[in-house]
Amino acid sequence: MNKTLLILAGIICFSFTGFSLAYPVFTPMFLEHDILTGHLSPEKRTILLGTALALYPLGQFIFSPVLGRIADRQGRKKILLASLASSFFCYILMAISIKYGQLWLLLASRFALGVSGANLAIAQSMAADLSTPATKARHFALLAIATNLAWGIGPLMGGMLADPTLINWFSYDIPFWTGAGLAALCVILVFLFLPETRPKTATSLATAKPILALLRDKKLRWLYGISFASFCAIFLFFSFFALYMVETFQTSPAMLGYYVACIAIPMVLSNYLAPVIEKRLGLRLTGIIGHIFILAGVLWFLWPETAYWVLLPTALAGVGITISELATSLAVSNQANHDQQAQAMGIYSSITVAAEMLAAQIGGMLAAQDLLIPFFASAILAAGCICGFSLYRVQRPPSYLHFDTQDK
Repeated sequence: MNKTLLILAGIICFSFTGFSLAYPVFTPMFLEHDILTGHLSPEKRTILLGTALALYPLGQFIFSPVLGRIADRQGRKKILLASLASSFFCYILMAISIKYGQLWLLLASRFALGVSGANLAIAQSMAADLSTPATKARHFALLAIATNLAWGIGPLMGGMLADPTLINWFSYDIPFWTGAGLAALCVILVFLFLPETRPKTATSLATAKPILALLRDKKLRWLYGISFASFCAIFLFFSFFALYMVETFQTSPAMLGYYVACIAIPMVLSNYLAPVIEKRLGLRLTGIIGHIFILAGVLWFLWPETAYWVLLPTALAGVGITISELATSLAVSNQANHDQQAQAMGIYSSITVAAEMLAAQIGGMLAAQDLLIPFFASAILAAGCICGFSLYRVQRPPSYLHFDTQDK
């Protein structure tokens, strides 16, 4: 395995751990305490919570393609450095806003964090720079392992760092100070150890295309459509997983945490399986298999009559999600030419957060009618993705020239 890829995966793991530290903090901070919201009614607190949560994906949705285009033109490393440095200052501002009860500063810095949050898209483009057709799936899977590990570690750490019963000086601002520290560590690692994989050249400036020109590619539009439907299916399932468990089985918060941890294990392990499937069966069949697993897991999830039995279908859906994410990201990367990698993956990242926002809004309205409807909608979208991949003609990745071909 290329050493640069291992360093890049470590940077992504630290970066996403810092971001996910806040995951268990926002809801109790807004709904149960008066740090930011004073004596507002529960309804207004809920609205402010939704606003705070939505600002990050909104910033990412708007600016990820822009940062990707700049990275394609000016070089990956400097844009990744700027992104991580901006994240460092955003975490500090959020920590200060919580410590001193400045809601407007928290909302502004949360949006700014989304603006600077193109880390994964740039990392995927760097992985593409360092890959051959034979190693690309394995390299993308390594980044997926890093993000999954971060999402397993970060929320657990964040919950403890905000709990003063463990250590008396722990509080809601501590996870954000910790996030700033991890962002600073990432800046140091990028600056000292990560080489530039796509230096600025006259060729890169001449061949970089505007975002709208990139979207005129019919195959890319098709793949973005599949990706959007896929992530809508994923977020419809996971966004309403906790609500279904609480309403159906009266599951406690502690048990919900246990279930989420159990789900994360097969998702991490399946990152080792996904590249093997892609290598042996090809990208199109990999996408089909992943979405078959999602379809089967979501429908099976509604069948058990006891809470413990939902672990099996949820694990199946989780494996399908891992395989499907690899298939969609690889397909987009392969379809885009080498000078458009960061921009293409930036659009892919924007589609991800757009699907997350839409699934939450539409799914909430569907769940208000019947809690089962979001899950059936997820299954229908997964079936649509199976059809989409069945009709897709796979683009073979080009043979890239790299600054270093050692140990690929």
